[in-house]
Amino acid sequence: MTPEELTPEALLDLIKTCHADVWEFRKEMGDRFPTPGLQHCLDFAVGEATEAIDPTIQGNTHYKRNNPRNATPHEELADTLFMALSALGEEFPDRITATYLSSRDRWGEVWRVRGIVWLLACACDAYDDGEEFWEEFLDNAILMLVMTPGMDVRAQLHGRLNNLRRKYSPSVFVGSVLTQGEL
Repeated sequence: MTPEELTPEALLDLIKTCHADVWEFRKEMGDRFPTPGLQHCLDFAVGEATEAIDPTIQGNTHYKRNNPRNATPHEELADTLFMALSALGEEFPDRITATYLSSRDRWGEVWRVRGIVWLLACACDAYDDGEEFWEEFLDNAILMLVMTPGMDVRAQLHGRLNNLRRKYSPSVFVGSVLTQGEL
């Protein structure tokens, strides 16, 4: 089933499940991968969203790269979703309901990374200015993220969380201990 075919209830379940996955990770890895404050979560989400543009233009042979990157747009968008769901806070907000999701113009929305960047930048700026409507921008960005065509949202999110677990977990050595002479 494509994201566009999800009912509002199924879409809400997907967002809630992804949110729970993120906060389970946050609790598990909090001592090694601390949760930023809200403003920084929004800042990171904007940065990750802009990184999703890079792979889409990277294939253009006209441009020369100063720093090759290997991430796909979906991987970068999973990182974006991770930070956006972190910005929601540990408790899933009551304001996001199936009724709310059904009232969004999601069926005719053409997915664009720039649209996600814009929504997150607006959320970031509105929050920084003390405006209450910053949440509306964040919620719509999350909706656009989970509606990304061709993206298995949970699989991509889990892949990125597992990468972070491997990167920030202590190494475990299995097997015999080597002596200095064997090194």
